[in-house]
Amino acid sequence: MKKIFAGILILLVVGFFLASFFKSFRLEFHTGPCLGDSASQSKLGVREVEWLNNKNLRIKAYANINCGARITNADYQLAGDTILLKYSWKYSVFDIHGTQMVAYCFCAQELNYLLKNLEKKNYKFKLVEHEERPLLTVIKERINKWLLGE
Repeated sequence: MKKIFAGILILLVVGFFLASFFKSFRLEFHTGPCLGDSASQSKLGVREVEWLNNKNLRIKAYANINCGARITNADYQLAGDTILLKYSWKYSVFDIHGTQMVAYCFCAQELNYLLKNLEKKNYKFKLVEHEERPLLTVIKERINKWLLGE
């Protein structure tokens, strides 16, 4: 029984890495400037959507983040006719003792997504801040869902 469980766990881990690897070919992401002026708050959310051809979609959005933070990861998820544009961030300013410091300002961080090999149709968009979780936590959650039949 332990060997079967270990085999299933290995297959799940390999499957997770392969899915992440192939998905990286479908998403290009980069950030632009972090706009700190008062007018920048009106830019929050998805601002530009452009089909480059029948398969590639470029999206520019703005997220409200702390000035002492940086975007660490981005992803997307299709949910019916809605595309969830995900991003995560972490503080990048530390004091001399290594303690994270929070800046007393926020800015509108430019987020640029290029989704490749996507079916061309009219989508709705939602910008979502998501939590980065350790890989073992993700694997454990997926195994629990599988065991519970969800």
